Amino acid sequence: MVSPSFATAFNLLSGKREPVFLPPAESDENVGEHRGWLERERRTGQWRQASAEVAHLPVAKLQAGQAFNAVTRSLRKVSGADFAGIALIDQADPDGFVVESVSGLGLEHIVGTRIPLRQVATAADVVESGRSAVASRPPVDEAYRLFPEWSKAFARLGLAMAAPLRTHEEILGVIFVAWQRGSPHEARAVREVRRLEIFATEAASALRLFQAVQESTRMAVLNERDRIAQDLCTVAIHRLFGIGTLLHGAVGLRDRPEVRRRVEDAIDELDEVNRDVVAAILNLDRTNA
Repeated sequence: MVSPSFATAFNLLSGKREPVFLPPAESDENVGEHRGWLERERRTGQWRQASAEVAHLPVAKLQAGQAFNAVTRSLRKVSGADFAGIALIDQADPDGFVVESVSGLGLEHIVGTRIPLRQVATAADVVESGRSAVASRPPVDEAYRLFPEWSKAFARLGLAMAAPLRTHEEILGVIFVAWQRGSPHEARAVREVRRLEIFATEAASALRLFQAVQESTRMAVLNERDRIAQDLCTVAIHRLFGIGTLLHGAVGLRDRPEVRRRVEDAIDELDEVNRDVVAAILNLDRTNA
């Protein structure tokens, strides 16, 4: 009797029945594990590619909205999410967030909205703790009650996550992502929190670099404006001085007291203007220093 580990086949050339060795069939459990491993590897590659794309954004060529929107679009694409957003800590007032990018749910128009930290407790906790937050539904923060359209849009959402936008030196803000209830991507997303955090770290580095480029550009523009202003002031002083010199020369050419008085008044006014311009330039130099 042929052992169960063999499969019997006919040798068509000899016509004899001979046992043929075949590898043992894989169990359903082994097949499932192998497929699961392949899927995990595929998803790891997709997240790695998304993170690399964000890390290499051409920040020097992008406007503010373009850079932030590129991040949220990439996040939605790789995660299958229905909503993604970025809120950064307000540099002018660290007690609030500024919504920098929104993708999904028709809420793109809220970009630029400033929200006090106390009204978005979840985001505030993420920034304070430096840890991600995961919820089966978006938390009902005070901000959602203040903006009814937010509450209406978020009511359709199920799984929601928030991760800190962290660089080596600081936390810039929070990146949000959420899926509508019943989304086919929800179950997979629950297992990908760590991948979201890695993506957020790469995004934070890219956005910080973008901010540095923007700040450098802004300072260059301000410095150029100062230079032009100083050049204009210098030219104005020279012209005023020249006019004053001409008027001084004209004083002796007029015998009528009324004309002489008016010329002398004009000279006094020009001298005062000269003093004001010089004082303004000196004050500008002290401010820049």
